[in-house]
Amino acid sequence: MAKTNFPDLSNIREHYETLHNLQHEQLIAVRKENHGLRLKLAHDKERRLIKKKEYEEKLEKLQILANDASIRLNEGSELIRKLQKHLKISQEKLSDKTKSLLEKDDTLRHYQSHITQLNDKINQLTDEKKKLIDEYTIQKLQFSLNFNDNQKVDVAVQTSPALSIQRRSVRFNLNKENCSIDPKYFPSTVLVNNQSK
Repeated sequence: MAKTNFPDLSNIREHYETLHNLQHEQLIAVRKENHGLRLKLAHDKERRLIKKKEYEEKLEKLQILANDASIRLNEGSELIRKLQKHLKISQEKLSDKTKSLLEKDDTLRHYQSHITQLNDKINQLTDEKKKLIDEYTIQKLQFSLNFNDNQKVDVAVQTSPALSIQRRSVRFNLNKENCSIDPKYFPSTVLVNNQSK
């Protein structure tokens, strides 16, 4: 019987089974890997959803805060406008009061200057009055005293600003030889003339 070139069927079957088993193992490994990837993708998707939800909640809170800040900013702007208006009014009032105070200060300085002038005038008139009194007293004021011994004494009295006692309290110390006024009662210059009747 002639020998053919066909391979042995048993070897082919064994090779086929080996390949089939290998492919089956690879398929199982691929399916397992795919399952792991699906689980990972699902987990990642769930985690992304959680993160997204957290971000959305944070964004919502931030939006609320932004709206609240905007409201407060508007209120603050309105308050600033009111304060600026009040400040302007206060500055105008202060300016008016300052002007009034300056006018009063000028008036007060004018009065003080006038009072100073009046005081100077009063001092001048007082000095003139003292001079006139002294001149009148020295030149004109003379009086006579009559005593029991029929002597007549003419006394010229010069007044003094230091005189603080009344004229009726002045005492005269007279003797036969000299006529004088006690200086403790009349501390001014005294001129005494002893004349015969």
